[in-house]
Amino acid sequence: TEYFEWLFRGNGHALQLAYAQLMVIAWLGLAAGLRISLRVSQRVIQGLIILGVAPLLLMPLHYARYAVDSPELQHALVMLMRHGGGLAVIPLLIVITYGLIQQRGELSNNERPLFAALSGSIILFAIGGLIGTIINVVYQIVPVHHHAFIDGVILALMGLMYHLLPLLGFTAPLSKLAALQPWIYAGGKLLHLIGLAIATVLGAQYQGMLILPATDNTGLMKVAAIILECGDFIALIGLIIFIGIIINALNYPRTMN
Repeated sequence: TEYFEWLFRGNGHALQLAYAQLMVIAWLGLAAGLRISLRVSQRVIQGLIILGVAPLLLMPLHYARYAVDSPELQHALVMLMRHGGGLAVIPLLIVITYGLIQQRGELSNNERPLFAALSGSIILFAIGGLIGTIINVVYQIVPVHHHAFIDGVILALMGLMYHLLPLLGFTAPLSKLAALQPWIYAGGKLLHLIGLAIATVLGAQYQGMLILPATDNTGLMKVAAIILECGDFIALIGLIIFIGIIINALNYPRTMN
């Protein structure tokens, strides 16, 4: 029913806020693995993370104050996402991106996958953030905003797994394929976002899958759908490569002396 749809939509907002903070922690882990100088103190970073988690504590208060299916609750949740979602993410994104740009020296084999995952995650998340600023003007692209955010989180967690493997006693992914995998996944997802943006702006609906209207006189929606599907296929290849790399690493733990 509509009541439960609105009820679980609030949980989705909370999950999105939580994953944003988890992505930030993954970024920090990848930055540490790349020996990036962040130019800020640990106390500032810790303060930003606490600040980023704080909006989650307001969620129960909104549910206690407003009815689940009321416009007031939906407005409160949207405002919480808009003004609270970036409290930690935006400052740390700027700090980490600046450190990434300023980094000098050639990357080692075990750093290349981390660099690719961190860079790809920041790019996808930044695209999602920029799209989020124009949602009020072009409301149809809300799914593009959500997908860019989710893809940024996924890529950050992929990179974090690469970083944690040697720390947990397993073989670090050193192959050229491991360095390319994040770019393959990010490239496919970028094509997905482009196709989805074109299709939804032209009037297509997205409900887990793209639904084209019966009338498409220009054929642009079909082109957009092809771009989206090609992007999904490329991203799927990137995902399969990632799974293969992780399974291979887990099967060959390092010899502990």
